[in-house]
Amino acid sequence: MYLGRILLLVVFLLTITGCSVEPGPKAESVQVSGKVTMDGKSLSGVVLNLHVITTGSPATIPLTGADFKVKLPPGRYTWYISEGKNAAAFTAVPKAYREAAMDRAFDLAAGSTLDLKVTK
Repeated sequence: MYLGRILLLVVFLLTITGCSVEPGPKAESVQVSGKVTMDGKSLSGVVLNLHVITTGSPATIPLTGADFKVKLPPGRYTWYISEGKNAAAFTAVPKAYREAAMDRAFDLAAGSTLDLKVTK
């Protein structure tokens, strides 16, 4: 009786061990700078969300009205704006910019400068 349970446990452990996927090498992060504007003015009090298209890995950058500098892995990204400390600033952002969209995709490489524009 116990032998059957032990055998079942061993088979189970071998099964889940054999299904693991080895992660690939992590890409080195690169320094990126940029700004987000709406109607020519820097956005403040909202959050810039960047998503790597291939992995879906997110990066969030609280916007303060100044240019930002961050380290991110290189790749193809899309972006959207989410609510931050200023609910009124977020409400002013058009709905189209509140979710990621492929027409706003861009490639990120070392030394990239992002100039992201929200248009009404």
